[in-house]
Amino acid sequence: KCAAYAKGLEGCRKANPEDADRVCKNLSVMLVSCYAEDHATQEAAEHRRCYTKLYTTGMYKGLGHCIPYEDAMRKALKDRGIKLT
Repeated sequence: KCAAYAKGLEGCRKANPEDADRVCKNLSVMLVSCYAEDHATQEAAEHRRCYTKLYTTGMYKGLGHCIPYEDAMRKALKDRGIKLT
């Protein structure tokens, strides 16, 4: 299910070795979200609510309002022993 995101992120990192964190950020978040949907459901739901609220209110401007929720998903996956590429 998450293989396409993993492969896309891997390709992005190879194509942008000097600035991969910035350039590939969206793919990274998509991969984390995909894994979290199955392995960190509470954290994934909170992240989804954050983005849904921003989009429905028109407040989303790409400013990273939901980064704390992304970090929570990453931590939950790490705590469960799930390694991301």
